[in-house]
Amino acid sequence: MLITMKNTFKNMVALLIGLIVSFLIAEVVVRYFYADKIRIRGEKLSLARNLRMVIDNHTIPGLDPVVLHSKNSLGFRGPPLPEHPDAYYKIITVGGSTTESTYISDGKTWPDLLTKKIETNFKNIWLNNAGLEGHSTFGHKILLEDSFFREIHPQMILFLIGINDMRRSDLVIGDQRTLKQHDTPWIELPLEMQVRTILFQIVDHSELSNFLLNLYRYLKAKRQGIIHHTIDVKQLPLQELPTQHYKEVLASNAELVTKYQERVLHLIHLSREMKSVPVFITQPSLLGCETDTDTGVNLAQVRVGQDNGCLRWQELELYNDALRKLSRQQSVYLIDLAKEFPHRSSYFYDFYHFNNAGSEAVANIISQRLHAILEKEIPL
Repeated sequence: MLITMKNTFKNMVALLIGLIVSFLIAEVVVRYFYADKIRIRGEKLSLARNLRMVIDNHTIPGLDPVVLHSKNSLGFRGPPLPEHPDAYYKIITVGGSTTESTYISDGKTWPDLLTKKIETNFKNIWLNNAGLEGHSTFGHKILLEDSFFREIHPQMILFLIGINDMRRSDLVIGDQRTLKQHDTPWIELPLEMQVRTILFQIVDHSELSNFLLNLYRYLKAKRQGIIHHTIDVKQLPLQELPTQHYKEVLASNAELVTKYQERVLHLIHLSREMKSVPVFITQPSLLGCETDTDTGVNLAQVRVGQDNGCLRWQELELYNDALRKLSRQQSVYLIDLAKEFPHRSSYFYDFYHFNNAGSEAVANIISQRLHAILEKEIPL
């Protein structure tokens, strides 16, 4: 019996040592190959600066065959900060991949085109694109809290948000962390919060943990159909859903939408704290409850995972409606792109990402609405 217990103990120790060694090896591998690609580590931002990417595109129609994607010294897309920045009205766009426009060439992204359009009527405009692929309002909060961002002193921040917050129950955990609940001694916290505190510390200091966390987020986004991929709406299967399924899915978003509103409210406070004017932009999509005028396909019945186009659009509209409501309550400017932008396949290369023509259309709508806002905000 004693020998058996000793053997069991030895096996457990050997297993533990093996796990630790495996973790350390994996940590080294991730630090060497992937560390520079991870943009958020815990609650710290890590941006690629002075970057120039050349992307060969042979699969996505509506984009350039060779995509040039550059980052300036700030880690943003757009011109460098002027030598005398106080002489300029500085605007920064914030959002996820639909703002960063990863596969749209320099000069053709909607923020680039927007700059050209508003410069025809307003002088000394400096606009940079701080969109970061995969970022939700939680990531935007981290960006706005970063000292380097605040030192830019942007007079206006344009937020195109919504899609990366859908079905993101994991963001609720992040919200709990930022509430600064850890003023209470660790030993006095509930067991669940003690475990989370330990996990957060690991994520803050481990590249492997951050890599796995980002992999989880990627797989979650893939299931929702919000990663980059090419679609042909004429080839997509159709799916009708019972009314009960609609009700259940939409109801499951109630708490998540409430938490989304809280994060948006925090973005408003952070913007105003640095004396920036926040402007919110609702999130459009190819998906909808209508027919694609380019192909005649009924977008309402296009299958998206376990759902269809109409349900996914109604779900996204819960977040757009929350943004509309909060903008009214807080007297914040809103550009309702989701309402104005047509559900046309000629403007998208997947369900959510704009192609070159879509970027031009986005810039046209936003510039028209932004013109009136700038007339009020830029001193004559």
